[in-house]
Amino acid sequence: MAAEVDYAPPGQWCRDTPPRYESAPNEPPTSSVLDPDGGYSWTVRPADLRDRTLVIEYSTEVTEYEQHGFEFTESRLSLSIGTARRPVAPCELVDAQ
Repeated sequence: MAAEVDYAPPGQWCRDTPPRYESAPNEPPTSSVLDPDGGYSWTVRPADLRDRTLVIEYSTEVTEYEQHGFEFTESRLSLSIGTARRPVAPCELVDAQ
């Protein structure tokens, strides 16, 4: 399976206005399994893509702050898996807000 991957450096992301792709109306052609260590794994069935583009979007946000004399680091993760009806437009990097 061929892949094109856009990596955004820390503090940036791909602009999504206008949307980079039109979502296909079906469920993602994947199945997921929760691993014993708390992680996930996905199985992609290429034959189920049928002229669609698999889209996986992942982002992390790390915030450091101090409260009541203690320092904290908070991480937020976001993951979405879907399909697009047509090819996905190139990533235009912008500063994260």
